Amino acid sequence: MKILHVVHGYPPEFYGGTELYVQRLTQVQQQLGYEPVVLTGTASPGEPGIESFELSGIPVHRLRRNDLFHDRWDRGASGQAGAFFDEFLSSLRPDVVHLHHWIRLSRDLVRRSRAMGVPVVVTCHDLHASCPRIFRVSAEAAFCERELSVENCRDCVPRPEWMGQELVERQVDWFRRDFAEELSYAQALMVPSRALAVALTRFAAVPPGRFELLQHATLVDWPTPQLQPPWTPNRGRPLRLAHWGHLQPSKGVHRILEALPELGDQVELELWGKAVDPEFEERLQQLCAGLPVRRRVDFDQSDLPELAADVAIFASVAYESYSFVVDEAFALGLPLLVSDRGALPERCGDAGLVFAPDDAASLAACIRRILRGDCALADLRAAIPPPRSIHEHARVLKAVYERVRDDTDPVPTSARLPEEGRVLRATESLLRQEHGEREALGHELKNLRLAFSELESSALEGKAQIEALRQEIEAYRQRKVELEADLEQRCARMGEMEQDLAEHRRQLERVRGEYEQVETWLRESKEAEAGLQRWGESLIEENAEASRVVAELRDMARGQGAEIQSIKDELEGLRAEHRCTLEEKAEAERKLEASLVEQKRLRAENRFALPLVLIARLWFRLCAWVRKRL
Repeated sequence: MKILHVVHGYPPEFYGGTELYVQRLTQVQQQLGYEPVVLTGTASPGEPGIESFELSGIPVHRLRRNDLFHDRWDRGASGQAGAFFDEFLSSLRPDVVHLHHWIRLSRDLVRRSRAMGVPVVVTCHDLHASCPRIFRVSAEAAFCERELSVENCRDCVPRPEWMGQELVERQVDWFRRDFAEELSYAQALMVPSRALAVALTRFAAVPPGRFELLQHATLVDWPTPQLQPPWTPNRGRPLRLAHWGHLQPSKGVHRILEALPELGDQVELELWGKAVDPEFEERLQQLCAGLPVRRRVDFDQSDLPELAADVAIFASVAYESYSFVVDEAFALGLPLLVSDRGALPERCGDAGLVFAPDDAASLAACIRRILRGDCALADLRAAIPPPRSIHEHARVLKAVYERVRDDTDPVPTSARLPEEGRVLRATESLLRQEHGEREALGHELKNLRLAFSELESSALEGKAQIEALRQEIEAYRQRKVELEADLEQRCARMGEMEQDLAEHRRQLERVRGEYEQVETWLRESKEAEAGLQRWGESLIEENAEASRVVAELRDMARGQGAEIQSIKDELEGLRAEHRCTLEEKAEAERKLEASLVEQKRLRAENRFALPLVLIARLWFRLCAWVRKRL
């Protein structure tokens, strides 16, 4: 089965949710044996026509328009793009056309496909068929709940200054009729959420029951992360909130930041994404000041498992048709806090809490419920639905394709405008636009002519002034020559003076150095003189003290003279006694020696004389001891 997917943008030029969904769907369809082909719009400049290339094995054909502002709402019907589409469709001959968007292409592609007998399945990914502004968000960032009509939309749609009210009303009416016919001619109308079906039925006047619900598949392809225990009020750390994606007013990021000050240090916010609008980025920075917010500007889907969070929060003001970020949050095991707008409550189910859109106080109240423990994150996590298989999604679509494939009848004439009427209407629209542009250019040309006339008259007056100025310039030139000569002389004298000044400066430096040396010497001399004076005073004091000490020593010496003399006398007596003792000792030693000789003789004569010898030896020692004591 050959399937032509028609979409407003496609990677690598565009990476929105719809574009990534179509890319993943075509890859799976190819794996299942289908033959998917992509026709995409483009914003890149170049020659009009269709250029073809292949991306990841999928044939991609890029249709380029060369008219200005072709993605603007009032340029949505393009005969040029329609002709390219007819030629491409005739050569490709697909079994079915699956239309995802009309922007950058033309808003009559369903009618053109049906006219060539090709069945069409339309998946509405947003509210574009009911609103020229696409998301039904006004310039004041308020959500619009009025039905598409000239009366409701003429004062809200963007328009250039030259576009008059009558042309605006006619363009709004054509926009309404074109999309009403497109949706009525499609054999199958698919929506990813009940909320989107309700909104399009109400705002675009589509008959009830016309839409078929087919939720998108989960596009997350990272491994299931290791889930941490859910946060509880007694966890001992703040509750971590997380928001990621495109940061713009319609996503309600500012309301999240406005709710944080009411919660104090009980919460933290991980804010990932980039704000394209510099004014909105500045506003975000002002709101983040002083708050526990961690910013990360650049990231892709594969980085999301690094996100440390307990709850994902999406406060969109716009009417969300599906929201792929909800799938990403569920894949991370994160419960939700979502605004009551569009498909978000439907997607959230029992896996989160819902607050009033565009209301920071309502959001803060929901967070307080979690902080108090009134709503357990474990219960919310348990309600997270399982991911939906992209392969099963493709099989359901195949059944839809097969159902409409046999319906190849062209659109009945009674059900559509004649081709000539459509061409005339488009031509009339272009002519009116050209007329408005021509009137604006004519008015601008008239103003330019008036300005040129004034310039011409002033130019005549300026000729005389120019001549006078020329003479004055010549005088100034002569004066300049004289001044330059005088300047050269002055420069020469100045050079000499600079040399003299340099020499004087060198002499001054030398004198200054000598003066500093003299000052240093004088300072050191004064310090030395003061030191000598202090030393002399200390010497005088020490001399006086020494005199007193000498006198005291003299008095002590006089008192100790007699004592010393008596000690000397006693010492002489001791010396005499010691001499006597030495003489006695020598005498005793002589007698001892004689006794030893006698002992030997006696031992030789009689062995029984030994006791007598011992007794004698003791006797002599006793005598010697007695002498010493005396």
